Amino acid sequence: TVLEYPGYADAGNWVDLYTPVVMQCPDAEDAYFAFPSLNCFNPDSDIRNHSTLNIGMAVSRDGIHWGWPSLDPYIPFGEPGSGRSKSLYMLYGGIEVDGEIFQYHAGSDDEHGSGIPTMKRIFRTAQRVDGFVSADFCSQGGRLTTPVVSTEGNELMLNVDAGSGIGNVAILDEAGN
Repeated sequence: TVLEYPGYADAGNWVDLYTPVVMQCPDAEDAYFAFPSLNCFNPDSDIRNHSTLNIGMAVSRDGIHWGWPSLDPYIPFGEPGSGRSKSLYMLYGGIEVDGEIFQYHAGSDDEHGSGIPTMKRIFRTAQRVDGFVSADFCSQGGRLTTPVVSTEGNELMLNVDAGSGIGNVAILDEAGN
């Protein structure tokens, strides 16, 4: 299994993956999540391994082949002095409480490479059970076509928040009709 950050081999894209924290979702068949620390190097620094680390998210259906729903941080840095502004490391596991998943991560205001970062605080992230990934559109609208979805039963439930607009859904065959 290789978990590779997109564009890693491109010049100037200095991102290593630390502590992948791979978990299989217990309530969904063939759903794997990885929450690696994205070690983003500072190319202008004379300090060896001078970098900051935020937390990304990769997904897989088999635990072998991975994709990145977004290259934006899954857990971004906090404000300077917040205890989580320079180095973040996801802790393993999640706890489901009242329709939310609690995940925990360690944080520091120290940069990687400036000595040994001291993880001084543990932080909790809470999200909906079905809220790992979403498709978001601007107010002018958007379109999303999923891969083929098969289901047993006679219902398909969607989680749509159209704000002050509307959401339209069409069911297409494999040819897109």
